[in-house]
Amino acid sequence: MKPNINFCEGKMQKNLMSNNIEELLNSFSSLIFCFFSLCLWHKLDKRFLQLSTPIAMNFIVGLGSFLFHSKGIRLFQFLDEIPMILTISSGIIIYHEELHQQDKLKRIPYNFMQSLVCGLQTITIIANIYSKYFYIFEVLFMTFCIWICTLVYISSPPANKYYAKRTICLGFMGYGIWLIDQHYCNVYTTWFHFHMWWHIFIGIVVFNIMELYRLNICNRKKIEYQIKIFLGVILDVTIQKNGNEKL
Repeated sequence: MKPNINFCEGKMQKNLMSNNIEELLNSFSSLIFCFFSLCLWHKLDKRFLQLSTPIAMNFIVGLGSFLFHSKGIRLFQFLDEIPMILTISSGIIIYHEELHQQDKLKRIPYNFMQSLVCGLQTITIIANIYSKYFYIFEVLFMTFCIWICTLVYISSPPANKYYAKRTICLGFMGYGIWLIDQHYCNVYTTWFHFHMWWHIFIGIVVFNIMELYRLNICNRKKIEYQIKIFLGVILDVTIQKNGNEKL
């Protein structure tokens, strides 16, 4: 079964290196999700176990996206896009839980929000599997993206709003790049490999969102940490060796 979406690299450019890979740069840039997932897994300890599911799903996104762009098969498209939804929806759930811990969403029952997320997640997955129109999945996916960006911003304490704003802006820049690849594909735009940059931007955004979650936990539990910024956009939170919780 053929995918219900195509990308500029596959439309306009013959592969120069291998006849076995349909979209070379799109394929290998997908592995950035696996790289950042392994980095996050290395940092995981019992204080941040809520991140286990989104980290695992994000790793599968990288593998699925690599296979999808390599072979252009609908089955691999599912392996790319369904874990994307599961990554974001599990992120939404843990951010809602964190907001309840911060006493910022007391008026909205946590179980209600959990049910709403799971319901929308199910609708999105069904639409992804059965609809031949990609824009239906795209609209539902963007709903999830806007939802989690809102939660990231609300949950961030004032000192960390700056990092949240930069991450959200990077995410919308990535989506803009994705739109250019889809709607303005020609012999000139092909050379910029926009979808490859979408992978890189969104890979960084997902990593930052999970690091911002760790920051929230550290601030709420008064765990000592240090922030480093790499390449001006990648947020790295390091727990101090003596970073025990202060009761």
